[in-house]
Amino acid sequence: MVGAELGLPLDGWADGHEDEFVSPVEAACARLASRAVITSEEAARWRVLDGHPVIWRGHDQVRTRPITALGEALVKIIQGSHPPAPAGQWWFFGSHSADGPTATIRMRDTSSDLEGRQTTS
Repeated sequence: MVGAELGLPLDGWADGHEDEFVSPVEAACARLASRAVITSEEAARWRVLDGHPVIWRGHDQVRTRPITALGEALVKIIQGSHPPAPAGQWWFFGSHSADGPTATIRMRDTSSDLEGRQTTS
């Protein structure tokens, strides 16, 4: 999984670490599910990571459903129950997808990137 400035390799969660990830994500999703939006004013009062405030960027408020949809998908991915993306597609999770919180995007054909290149051995 890759975000704006965050990469989180999900393939390496094993040996009992799944619950350490899943439990707080499920709890956060449950809390957010009772809300339609979170406002920048509300977030400014939060203190996280050693007492630092949340740095809010963009809109005055955000919808919580895309956030909970991502959390629910992450839980399924970690537990191995999320379906694979259709052939030639990547999953896209986010608030800006045209079809709602979850959509797919077409994989780029990289075969043409390799054409004309020569390798030496």
